[in-house]
Amino acid sequence: MHQSGRLRVWSVVVTIFGDAIVQRGGTVSAATLQELATRLDIEPGALRTAISRLVRDGWITRLKSGRTSSYRLTASAAREGIAAAGRIYAPLPPANPSGFCLAVLPSHDPEIRERAMLQMGKSGWSVIAPNALVGPLEAQSAADTACLLAVAKTGDIPAWVIDALAPAETVAAFGELRSEANLLASALQAAPIDPLNALAARIVLIHEWRRLVLRQPSAGIAILGKNWPGEQCRTTVAALYHSLIGASAQWLDARPELSGHSNPSASALETERFGHRSG
Repeated sequence: MHQSGRLRVWSVVVTIFGDAIVQRGGTVSAATLQELATRLDIEPGALRTAISRLVRDGWITRLKSGRTSSYRLTASAAREGIAAAGRIYAPLPPANPSGFCLAVLPSHDPEIRERAMLQMGKSGWSVIAPNALVGPLEAQSAADTACLLAVAKTGDIPAWVIDALAPAETVAAFGELRSEANLLASALQAAPIDPLNALAARIVLIHEWRRLVLRQPSAGIAILGKNWPGEQCRTTVAALYHSLIGASAQWLDARPELSGHSNPSASALETERFGHRSG
């Protein structure tokens, strides 16, 4: 599953913090981070470059205690991480979505249209035509005042709308990740996995899933429900993730700065992701 040529090191570091560090006090030593990065085939120089970029961009703060260096997310980055986690580890969507909103923008004014599409896209709307968007019911309040707005019941959605919400390349990407996850799950059934390898597999799995799911408009997930192409992939990812939790947590628990975390529910936060408990 680990295709190093596709991985951006700074993005992997963000995944590590969001998946394994934030709920365990939020601070990780440079030594711990380097040990995990090495297992992920990330060179020390590449990790230093990534950390420098994240510090410069306001994502990470460096801490120094004597000769020991540590890192933690900034407050703003932690807030963004919490918001992203709500989508990454979300439970299954409703089997039968109750409806959606349709918004039509004026075709004669490109400036209004572009402004509205940009702002509405940040609130869960998806463009399905040059001047038309769809969004989940809860996005109705975020519609631009220039829109002609209608609420529709979810029923037989035309194929062209489904293609707009879930294009072929998206379907293929979810299928590829699901196949890779199934292969790893089969390998885990054949032989046990040691704690560091379990954590490395968990990070790569979530990194690839995060990379895909955060690019998906929430409108598509809400409107298509069980027919959203990422749904089978989510089920497969969740099952594999929970099979890796136990061993990967052993490695994290053995790190002093992560085992003595201030959040007593850290274990629950990990095992109850995707809407169900592992173990």
